[in-house]
Amino acid sequence: ESKREPDVIVINIGTNDAPLLNNEKENEVKEKFQVVYQEFLDELFEKYPDVYIVCCVGPMNYEYQDLIQEIVTQREEKRIYFLEFERELIEGSGVSGHPTIATHQNMANKLIEFIEEKGIIEDR
Repeated sequence: ESKREPDVIVINIGTNDAPLLNNEKENEVKEKFQVVYQEFLDELFEKYPDVYIVCCVGPMNYEYQDLIQEIVTQREEKRIYFLEFERELIEGSGVSGHPTIATHQNMANKLIEFIEEKGIIEDR
């Protein structure tokens, strides 16, 4: 087992959960998502106390953007950030509307730029 710990963890989840918000249980789903997302972050910071976490949304949908931004803002850790992948990063459409290789490259470039701007890696 490796003793290496990650410098940065990038999270972009919730896209496939968006359809759950378009029904009468929307508030219940949002509350559950918030609780589970917070618990996930707690587990990551417990396992990797010195890690930086970048919580992302987009570019396919933004249904959970407000919730995720709120969670990041309310966290006490200073090593957590929010990043939005804008729709402008989309180049073409893959299978079932999923991102193409070009879109993934655009997202990677934006993420690299964000990490460099925040000085995340330099702190290591």
